Amino acid sequence: MKFKNTLAIILITATPFLFFAQNKTDYRKIIDTLINKTTRYYIFPEAAKSLKNELSNLPENGFADLSKKQFADTITSIMATKGKDKHFALLYRPNFLKNVDSKKDQQKLFDEINRRWNFGFETVKRLPGNIGYIEYTGFAEPNSSKETLAAAMNFLANTNSLILDVRNNRGGDEGMLLLLCSYFFDKKEILSKVYYRYNNKTILSKTKKKVLGKKYLNKPVYILTNKNSFSAAESISYHLQNRGIATIVGETTSGAANPVDMFVINNEFLFFVPNGNVSDIKTNTNWEHTGVKPNYQIPEIKALEKAQIVALENIIKNKIITELTTEEINQRLEDLRYKIKNYTQQSCPMKSTSQF
Repeated sequence: MKFKNTLAIILITATPFLFFAQNKTDYRKIIDTLINKTTRYYIFPEAAKSLKNELSNLPENGFADLSKKQFADTITSIMATKGKDKHFALLYRPNFLKNVDSKKDQQKLFDEINRRWNFGFETVKRLPGNIGYIEYTGFAEPNSSKETLAAAMNFLANTNSLILDVRNNRGGDEGMLLLLCSYFFDKKEILSKVYYRYNNKTILSKTKKKVLGKKYLNKPVYILTNKNSFSAAESISYHLQNRGIATIVGETTSGAANPVDMFVINNEFLFFVPNGNVSDIKTNTNWEHTGVKPNYQIPEIKALEKAQIVALENIIKNKIITELTTEEINQRLEDLRYKIKNYTQQSCPMKSTSQF
């Protein structure tokens, strides 16, 4: 069983029963399956061969004393490190998709879990100076989450600038990525192309001309990032930055660009294999290994304040009318600069959606 066109490894929450005593498993057979899947699907054939050698040479009894979760974590570390690709992952999730055979039933399961996390929309509010703010923690499947996205965008439609906070956003569904991007383009736009080695096909990724909510056009957009911003969160940052739509504020992102396939092994493990190579149409490259570099490099803890400062300075520069007077804006700027200068301790979002 596999899932295609998944852009990112989705953070999957472990439940307590996973840590109880576990039955013995033939780890060598599982490793052989991982080798076969990697050889067949990994986008880079030479790297796939190296991983095959690495896994084949693991000692026969090297995992004998490990629990299944420990085994999965160890294999993930080996593949992500030796393969130099952060999208590799083996996760222990027993019976997660048991008796779920059709894609329709699979999607129902994912939708129900994503709904518990409000499809990644943690906070939607208006900040002083009529600045919109969305704290977004993961890209859930678009058909189930498009109404929540539309509600968020409609709520902020009358703001004069928007801050999209994807700090610690671990990515998710490519369709949702394209749908969210669509709100910032007035017409259909080709953002990227993805080449899949296993079937020798190239697919173009496009925004949509029509969306359910109100589009957010010709207004400043600021995206907050940190080192944990991953995959789809990096993608929207990269695409909008390179088209002059968004200004990135914060830290350089993770550096994980390759889309993945997910395979279920023995109804116990979920195995994620990077199976495609994405290239931005405009730059003809991506952010793999390098990450997306901010326009304003600043520690993540100070990114929200910095983005507000840039937005408010733009308001003054362009004489945009807000609910604040010029004096009030200047006072707000003074307060934000003081806060950045004297920051000692504050946590930024650590939640993630699409928890299955």
